[in-house]
Amino acid sequence: MSNPTAEAQCPFHVAGGARATHGTRSNADWWPNQLNLSILHQHQPVSNPMDPDFDYAEAFKKL
Repeated sequence: MSNPTAEAQCPFHVAGGARATHGTRSNADWWPNQLNLSILHQHQPVSNPMDPDFDYAEAFKKL
C-alpha cells in the first residue's frame, strides 16, 4: 500500500495477456504405454459374420 491513490489491480494478472501454455498434449503424452488398438479397426467383408445376402430390414420386421 505504498501508493494509496493507485487503482487496485489483480496481482495474478499477466501483463500483455501472455499465456503459460506451451501447446496441447496428445493422448501419447498422457498415456505413453498405451496398447496399439489399430488392429481392431479392420473393416473388411471377410470380417463380417453375416451372409452377403442378409437383409437387415426384413430381419427387423420379424422381431
